[in-house]
Amino acid sequence: MKLLCWIWLIFSLLFVVMTVCSFVQAGNRIHKFEPPRRPGSGQGSVTILGMDIDQPFNEFVKNFNEYLEGYNKSTRSQNLIAAFGYLAATLISLVSFSMSKGWIK
Repeated sequence: MKLLCWIWLIFSLLFVVMTVCSFVQAGNRIHKFEPPRRPGSGQGSVTILGMDIDQPFNEFVKNFNEYLEGYNKSTRSQNLIAAFGYLAATLISLVSFSMSKGWIK
């Protein structure tokens, strides 16, 4: 019975650590991509076959930043869901610890 108490306590501590890590990871994000300025880009325009030379790159940057924003939202929600799951596991393991100690009947 005493070993079971220690096992539940160890699980509780592990779940607390995983809860904190998930909450910290939920706050991390990938920043927007800021392309470097091409030297001389403000002095004139260059077109190839009637299209501005920078247009495909600017469209790529716009689409890439939209992708990053979606990825940031997705990983934030995944980490928050995981954190709340670990928090529930922490509470359940603490209740199990208390029951194995005889504090809760």
